[in-house]
Amino acid sequence: MSSHCQGLIFSPLGLKTAFRCCLVAIALGPMTARGDDAARPLSRLVPARGLTFYFEYEGLRAHADAWKATAAHEILCETPAGAILTESARRMLHALLKKSAEKSLSGWDLLALEDHLVQHGFAMSFHEEDQKTHSVFVLNDFKRDETQGRFNRLLRYELKPGEGQPLARTTQVHGRELHEFRKKESDGDWPNFTETGATWWFEGDMLVLIRGPEVSGNDLQLRPLFDNERDFTSLHRSALKDVLDAIEGKTASASIHPGVVAARAEGRDLEGFEPTGLFVAEPTMQLDQLDVLRLGRLISWPRNAGGAAGIDFVRTIGLGRARRVVGRWGFRGKALVTDLRFESPGPWKGVVGMLDPAGFHKDHLPAIPAGAGTFAVGSFHEGPDPELSAKLRSATAAQDRPLVEAAQRVLEDANNRRAVQGVLDRLGPMYSLFISPWRKNEGILTLLVSVADMDALARALDAAADRLNAFFREQEFGEEYAPKPDDPPPALVLERLPAPERGYCLVSPGKRVPWF
Repeated sequence: MSSHCQGLIFSPLGLKTAFRCCLVAIALGPMTARGDDAARPLSRLVPARGLTFYFEYEGLRAHADAWKATAAHEILCETPAGAILTESARRMLHALLKKSAEKSLSGWDLLALEDHLVQHGFAMSFHEEDQKTHSVFVLNDFKRDETQGRFNRLLRYELKPGEGQPLARTTQVHGRELHEFRKKESDGDWPNFTETGATWWFEGDMLVLIRGPEVSGNDLQLRPLFDNERDFTSLHRSALKDVLDAIEGKTASASIHPGVVAARAEGRDLEGFEPTGLFVAEPTMQLDQLDVLRLGRLISWPRNAGGAAGIDFVRTIGLGRARRVVGRWGFRGKALVTDLRFESPGPWKGVVGMLDPAGFHKDHLPAIPAGAGTFAVGSFHEGPDPELSAKLRSATAAQDRPLVEAAQRVLEDANNRRAVQGVLDRLGPMYSLFISPWRKNEGILTLLVSVADMDALARALDAAADRLNAFFREQEFGEEYAPKPDDPPPALVLERLPAPERGYCLVSPGKRVPWF
């Protein structure tokens, strides 16, 4: 039985990947739908065996009308913003490539290749077995002389075959002309993982490329997993056979993989949603749950929200228990929408343990002020995870630790926990989190929570404030202390807001708590 954590993230410009893709596609030229760019079943060219990550993007040409209706298109296509940003990217890439020994590749080559992928679509997958990983890439509508020329220059830049050496050896396999790259030089008795092992060929007008295998995590201690270069070559050939068998229907392809099927079902309950891509992440054969940290490195999620000394974001919020992550993204009116689902074999821990998928409705949004930027909407039903404060304490940077430690001491008291839970029980289930406009280029992070019975919440809030203020006094002056009217206040006080507001503000009279 699975437990699901589900939510939507809306943004005027969408996720970082979507923004980057849209930027290049629009800036290089206008897009119009063409009949020969119809969506192709890219997943049928990818094997299901050992699949741990699959990413598929259908391309903007297949969704030209929906794309033109978005706010992102208006900004990037109808203003100079797209062209300016693209020219900046070209100059930066040109400066970086000037330092390379491979002079044939230019910044325009890279931008043109990215533009092609954004317009026509692609798929990529990672497959793992016995701690060895290989990757498969399917690039749509790639059989064009100009595109192939750029691709070959990129491969020569990436693979570095050596001066005067051919880029690849051509062989005939199953009636296909395969191009195989194997670097002769190796470090000791095992090959260089990042530069050895690439095979590519055309399947119709789609280019298929296989890289690897590589050792998971690039851990030097795992290098002996490859006994010798022959072992490496054998594994690469095995990966090639898996792909060819899937294409020819001898084995299952990713198109019928349970994770891919689940990902395609996301977003169907969103009226007006036109999906353009999907992804799925699965656990490896060695793990019974998803290695979200490794997935985060793969798709450029920051492990630490606050830098090297910041909070371990993934573990703290509890996503490390995920057994599968599926998602779809696309267009809905003027917005770019991403629909994600995290699946767990049992109750969630951490922040996500407070969420309630049963109370979440993707077709209804709570109040969000006009002008708000990126926002999140969700539902919750439980109080804080008892282990959450300890996780935060161990993962928080030293300068922020006093605040976490203070919260932990408060929640260690059973009476305090009951008082706080009394407030949380009267909140929700829906909430929205957004950036409220404040000043130029600045905003305020705001959490807005629905309330079914405001009077009951007010009573619970009053009781919690009384209990916590008593606790603050006890901590500072002792349990037997009898307060007097002229006594100084404790270092922390929940102070009632002036009427007609109904609520409290946590303050430090005399600013005795400097970090507050």
